Amino acid sequence: MDQELSQYACAPKKASEELNEIRRTLYGLPFPNVTDDQLLERYRSHNQQVMEYFKDRPESLLIVDWAAGDGWAKLCQFLDKKIPAKPFPHANRGDYSKRPGSLWQRMLEKWA
Repeated sequence: MDQELSQYACAPKKASEELNEIRRTLYGLPFPNVTDDQLLERYRSHNQQVMEYFKDRPESLLIVDWAAGDGWAKLCQFLDKKIPAKPFPHANRGDYSKRPGSLWQRMLEKWA
């Protein structure tokens, strides 16, 4: 992994043994000695399992893309609720720029 991307590695390098044990149990991976490739494979596998689970009832699954602008409208329609009269909260905004060479694009290319 190139040096700039390493700061965004998926696997935290330092965690308590208790937290690592929880992670080992939840993810079935060898924390703390887990690689980004293992985490990515687990992520993809989980997403595939979710899609398989909902294959016969897709109306019960909400898939959102916050970076693309999904917000109250999509969420409230799914929940059959009125849209609140306040901005949609974004506690952790990232740079999801689609410009060539951006960190996000390099990560997508590496992990695609």
